[in-house]
Amino acid sequence: MLQQTVVATVEPYFARFVARFPDVATLAAADDDEVTALWSGLGYYARARNLRRAAEAIVSAHGGALPASEEALRALPGIGPYTAAAVAAIAFDARAFALDGNTMRVLARLTGERRPVDMPATRAALHARGLAEVPRRRAGDFNQAFMELGALVCTPRNPRCDGCPLAAGCRARAEGRAASLPRKRRKISSAWMPPVINSQSHLTPSPRALLHKSPRKPRLVRTPMMSRLGFNCRRYSAACASPSIIVRRACSP
Repeated sequence: MLQQTVVATVEPYFARFVARFPDVATLAAADDDEVTALWSGLGYYARARNLRRAAEAIVSAHGGALPASEEALRALPGIGPYTAAAVAAIAFDARAFALDGNTMRVLARLTGERRPVDMPATRAALHARGLAEVPRRRAGDFNQAFMELGALVCTPRNPRCDGCPLAAGCRARAEGRAASLPRKRRKISSAWMPPVINSQSHLTPSPRALLHKSPRKPRLVRTPMMSRLGFNCRRYSAACASPSIIVRRACSP
């Protein structure tokens, strides 16, 4: 329930939910309509349906007991890497590291990570670094401390470096780059293609369409590459804006 929702909003919903479904077996025996009715107002109703499906899987495949391993938790409907790691560490003291926005930001600043954190390779490297720091005992406390550090001290804007217990070993702080990390990739708009300045047929950099400029008006020509990629010429419009031809994307292929 707390995913994408604040605690104050969740509290009354949680109380009603556990009163109606006090255990996994009761939840597994319910139907989607009954579960989503108690969820009404929280939004993201797929969470409620996945929760019931996960309860079914726990009853049928695990004898009604929540699996303790991170791998088994990830196999349950609606549970991704973060939730699986958090549950494994907090509920079962397993050596797992829950990588989310908060913990990733802390790690990126501690290590001075310059690569965009929304790249899979960077996330994998940060997860490996975090996992290496998890102690053999009290893994749950470690994960929760890391989450709170990111939420309350190592914040996205105006991080409170002076009050951070890890400040002495923070590379971003030492280099004066705490406020600029972590980095993310630039979002490139696909609303239009670069201008083509060429009196001859020219393959655009994207390479989606072949432009042919004639003395009368420009036109789009289907190419073998376009056919392979499934692009439809009728979905694009060409406009002459002398001395350039600008192709504007009309809709997705």
